[in-house]
Amino acid sequence: MNVDDEPSTLQRLTPTTRRQLQQEAERRTLEAAQQLLRREDIKQAAHNLAWVAQARKILQQSERPPSRLLFAAGIAMLCMVLAGLAVGINAPSNALRMNVNTHSLSFAISERSGDWQGKHLSLNGTGLSLENVQAIALSGEQYQAGPYTLDLYEADYYLSDLHISAGTWVDVDLDREILSLSFKQGTVSGTLRVKKAELVLSGKEDEQEQSIDEMTGEVLTFRSASLSELPLVLKIDQVHTSRSISLQATQLQFLRPDVPSSVRWVSTILQGDLTLLLNERQTELLEGDLVLFDSFESERLVITPHADNTLHITAEGQSDGIRAGPQGYEKNLTPTLLEYLYYQQQLTLFWSAVLFLWGLFWSLRNLW
Repeated sequence: MNVDDEPSTLQRLTPTTRRQLQQEAERRTLEAAQQLLRREDIKQAAHNLAWVAQARKILQQSERPPSRLLFAAGIAMLCMVLAGLAVGINAPSNALRMNVNTHSLSFAISERSGDWQGKHLSLNGTGLSLENVQAIALSGEQYQAGPYTLDLYEADYYLSDLHISAGTWVDVDLDREILSLSFKQGTVSGTLRVKKAELVLSGKEDEQEQSIDEMTGEVLTFRSASLSELPLVLKIDQVHTSRSISLQATQLQFLRPDVPSSVRWVSTILQGDLTLLLNERQTELLEGDLVLFDSFESERLVITPHADNTLHITAEGQSDGIRAGPQGYEKNLTPTLLEYLYYQQQLTLFWSAVLFLWGLFWSLRNLW
């Protein structure tokens, strides 16, 4: 075998073979030296030295170049670093779906979708209260020196339209058949269609009472001022509707103070589930479980009052981070970057091509 013709074979020498060649080369070198000193069997000495030279050439060619060893070690280290980062970094913008039963929730109207226009809502009950209203139009009269408080008793009415500006913070609560909506940091306007009621309008200095019967009826409009200081609060007593309200929201929360004015917040979730659409992993939510989002943005948020005095919430959207579980023991449900890449089916062909080309270049590395 010519050692110049088979480099790939030589590079596959086992450690045992290399050691045997080295030992035999040392033995023949010592034997040739003794033969030359004794001036005997010069031809055998030359033969031994030629064998040693050939063995050393084989050993030299079988050694992996240090540059290749460093290259392989560098690639291995890079792969370890990338794998560690992929496992340790959360995937961005995780799609999710939630179904929750609760007594209350909070959210902000999405800036991305703009102002929310609720038409033909048909929210009604036996009574109604509006607090911190800046302007009211009633019986042809304009009242614009608010804040006012409007109360309807023994009423037959419905809230037909509601306009909420983008960015407004909304608290929704259903307790003892009283639906309470609180609006902060934005503006709200709406229309009430009253068939009959005992109406009380209270201002800063005076109070007016009016009886509305089915013969007269009233269309009442209201508008808030800036809600940065005084939130507009709408309460509907004995709410009767089960019609859903659908909107786009951000900063979804299921939290309330443990007691009024408390700094400790507790979950309002009664039951539900949360599904990550990336891998269809579903997490069951039990009463009192927390769900905490980072940068939540909903594509759809549907609120439906139920006859059992609960609110059913369906939410679909995106979040950068998701944690859920009992308070103090929440688990991070956010998929890692490695999971995200694994489930991106559209990238399968790309990664297959990358691996194929890597294997091809690696197999040709001896030609470099």
